[in-house]
Amino acid sequence: MPPDKNVYYKKYDIDVFDVLQEQIEHFSNLGTVAVIGDLNGRVGREKDFIEGDSLNKQLIDNIQFVDYISDNCLRDRITEDVKAPNSFGRRILELCKSSGLRICNGRYGVDSGKITFQNKNGSSLIDYLLMSHDSIDYLIKQLSVKDFNTYSCHAPLNIEIRIKGFKIVNEKCTCSKFVYNTVRWDEGVKDDIMSDLLENSQKFDDLLLHLTEHENKIDECVDELNKLLITICEQYTRVEVKKVNKCGFCVDNNIASTKKPVFKLDKPWITENCKTLRRQYISALKVFNEKRTNENRIKFNIAKQKYKQTEMRLKRQYKNQQGNMLNRLRRNNPKKFFRKFKRTRNNNLNSITLEQFQVHFQKLVSGYTHNENENQKESIQNVFEELDAPFTENELSYGIRQLKRDKTPGFDSILNEYLITGKAALTQVLC
Repeated sequence: MPPDKNVYYKKYDIDVFDVLQEQIEHFSNLGTVAVIGDLNGRVGREKDFIEGDSLNKQLIDNIQFVDYISDNCLRDRITEDVKAPNSFGRRILELCKSSGLRICNGRYGVDSGKITFQNKNGSSLIDYLLMSHDSIDYLIKQLSVKDFNTYSCHAPLNIEIRIKGFKIVNEKCTCSKFVYNTVRWDEGVKDDIMSDLLENSQKFDDLLLHLTEHENKIDECVDELNKLLITICEQYTRVEVKKVNKCGFCVDNNIASTKKPVFKLDKPWITENCKTLRRQYISALKVFNEKRTNENRIKFNIAKQKYKQTEMRLKRQYKNQQGNMLNRLRRNNPKKFFRKFKRTRNNNLNSITLEQFQVHFQKLVSGYTHNENENQKESIQNVFEELDAPFTENELSYGIRQLKRDKTPGFDSILNEYLITGKAALTQVLC
């Protein structure tokens, strides 16, 4: 909710508490109502109910048409914010009295009456949990104010609610673990692979001899060649990968995995002095959370201000330097300048399912009849003499030079590094 005297109220002619009152009345007919969040109002120790609001019991017994629910008092409210209510705080108290909502802060939980907001000007309790008075006792299990953090000047509220009939399905971990093999290239095994390829040169020669004697079995020979190459190389590149599929229990309870933590690099404008100021800022925050005194609050905000101002100044200087650098590139090296703004690939995900994909191509090939004899005749007749020749060493070397490293293997499971490393041994086989 925007604070009092905010520009929002000048721009929009609206009373947020009137709107809130209407919403509470509307949803009260549907069930229990709760208002949770930053209401920007300090209520202090003022009562959120009408004191002495009760009718004479004899009057109620004698007059049947009197149907009045008195504003009963709940347990006493304990709060660290003892200052007098401000204008929004008085509106919150009026809202509670008129709607039957009650302030839960300071009534449930040991630390629920702590301040929830602080800045350099002061501290206060302005974040609330308001709930219907007839539902609080059986719905609210616990309410607490957590520690302040670096993300906001507000402390988060932690609320535990009892839900009737709710049953946890996954009461224990049911994560599934699986293991699979993959291949990863390591430059350290390059010499070992080359040595093994040379030692198995006789097996490659046997494959060539078999191919010469059975030219019609070229596909089988190529498969055997691939298998032999993979068998030799994968004993050095095969890696066992372990994965865990997290169950709902672990996801809901945010149970940490055994995965190593990822260390993020500092922003390019961060200096050692800025890191020191941040450490002082975090240290002052911890001291303030342990003991929320006015002195610790002032020290914390001074440390925070120093760090934030330094970081913003360094960030501004870095952006100015980057802008000047781009301006020089634009004038002196336009090619490098436009390379900086090269568009990223647009990876649009198609909404076509695998089943739709399969049905589409089944329809395309359903009317096609395959005549194997005709294809054999065509393949025999289509012979090009310039292509019907052995590979030369230059052609093989050129083809291997075009291969790129660190690429995923194809359907044959052969890494490009296998061919790059074993070029000397494979040249005798392929040429």
